[in-house]
Amino acid sequence: MRFGLILYGSLDTVSGGYLYDRMLVNHLRERGDTVDLISLTWRNYAARLADNFSPTLHRRLREGRYDALLQDELNHPSLFLANRITGARRISIVHHLRASEHRPAWQNLLYRFVERRYLDSVDGFVFNSQTTLAAVDRLSPLGQRPHAVALPAGNRFGPPPDPDRIRGRATRPGPIHLLFVGNLILRKGLRMLLDALGQIEDGWELNVAGSLQADARYAESIRRIIAQRGLSQVTLLGSLDESQLGARLRLFPQSAARRLVWCRRGVGGRACGWWSGTRARFS
Repeated sequence: MRFGLILYGSLDTVSGGYLYDRMLVNHLRERGDTVDLISLTWRNYAARLADNFSPTLHRRLREGRYDALLQDELNHPSLFLANRITGARRISIVHHLRASEHRPAWQNLLYRFVERRYLDSVDGFVFNSQTTLAAVDRLSPLGQRPHAVALPAGNRFGPPPDPDRIRGRATRPGPIHLLFVGNLILRKGLRMLLDALGQIEDGWELNVAGSLQADARYAESIRRIIAQRGLSQVTLLGSLDESQLGARLRLFPQSAARRLVWCRRGVGGRACGWWSGTRARFS
């Protein structure tokens, strides 16, 4: 079969969602299918809405002769009208909904309108969790549209330690060593973690692995919080490649002197960072 995949920027972008998309593309190509990447430019929200009127995008959608168009739902502002001009089946890969994020209600009214129009234009879905499926169904009822929940394997860096082993480490003397994995953007929840840890005077250290460029203004606000509160225990590592991240994760099970704790903020979807003293993955 011949597929097109619509996404912003490069498929090599470092995030859990893009990793998920890469693995899907690799699977399809290994099966012998053709997957063409249709890359749209990262711009502000209003500019992305203008993509719906782009002659170049319209031409690619019409002339690609795809059996199906795969679309990362992140691209919904660029497609909520443009989807109507293509005859190919439209399959949305949904990691989370923008309208589910916390922001002033009047802003979410706009986002919800656009996102619902996009979801209504889609023929089928691939969800990363039951939570994401339920969120979409509330906004745009699935009805008879085909869909599947394809959970991330969660074993990219090997299986997590045994729970008894984790509990044993938690009783050892020494500081709690925490690793946060997630790009520095609002919905990942790093600010919440810093607020909580800031109430503890000492006995912990936190390393943060994630891009500082995904939202430069938010990353700068995190730097200010760290400086203003004197959180010298926090280290911003920036974006790590797979081998570097794997080394960080493997460091924890090999440490006999550290007291470790599993701290997870998760809601079934993948819109937030995971905090861990033993394992951490994009979420």
